[in-house]
Amino acid sequence: FEEDRSALKRLVKLIVTEPELRLIIVEATLREITTKQDLEKYYQAYKQDLEKYYEMTKQDIKELEERLRNELDYKISALRNELKAEIAGLAERVDMLYKLMLASVLGIVITLATTILLKIIP
Repeated sequence: FEEDRSALKRLVKLIVTEPELRLIIVEATLREITTKQDLEKYYQAYKQDLEKYYEMTKQDIKELEERLRNELDYKISALRNELKAEIAGLAERVDMLYKLMLASVLGIVITLATTILLKIIP
């Protein structure tokens, strides 16, 4: 048909004038064409998949948020306990320094009193 243009023209005229051939070609063509209903069906399927993935992602985010919140609460509690222990240790050291200072002041007062008494009593 590519070399013989007149044969191609006769074939086209035959197809155009023959109702059964036209119907066969149209039906074959329609099978290959996407219809509006097909598009609607694919759109609905796509929309359902998208909604499903959206819900799954939303759930994943909630779970991640909860896990992070629990992890942060645990770490904050651990840090708080460490700080309490450190503060308690510092309080003990301050108390020990206070007692040491009190003993030193008492020693100084006794030394002064003894020195004064020794000067007064010959």
